[in-house]
Amino acid sequence: MWIDHSGWFYPAILIVHALGMCVMAGLTCMIVLRLFGFPRQLPMVVYNETLPWLVGAFLINAASGLLLFIHDAYQLIHNIAYDLKMISLFIGLGVTWVLYRDVLGPASALEATGETYVASNRDKGVGLAAVAIWWFVVIASGRFIAYLTPPS
Repeated sequence: MWIDHSGWFYPAILIVHALGMCVMAGLTCMIVLRLFGFPRQLPMVVYNETLPWLVGAFLINAASGLLLFIHDAYQLIHNIAYDLKMISLFIGLGVTWVLYRDVLGPASALEATGETYVASNRDKGVGLAAVAIWWFVVIASGRFIAYLTPPS
């Protein structure tokens, strides 16, 4: 495969994939911390404006993930950790979309009127679900792919 012809290309793809994960996980964790009141002095609109960064990092990860998949397609198709990663990725995308649409959007609009936003238990739950489902399960199952690869 063309990725194998260079000693640096596969590690470079992994580095790009990891950096994309860092951006997405970092943004999501910052938002959840703000939902729990830290740092309260920053307005929610600041977090709402991170959506282009999240989308950009996701697109970078989708491209690098596709290259990684092409490199090991046969083994990944038969790997339960990969299946779990993909399922949790799509669930996490949905939960994160709800976080931006139903939590950050209204919170930003409320604060634009001069009122103070205080997260409800539902909003906190959506944020925690985004972190727990998307980041814990996706990243952990991604790491398990190397250890649960079926024999060739």
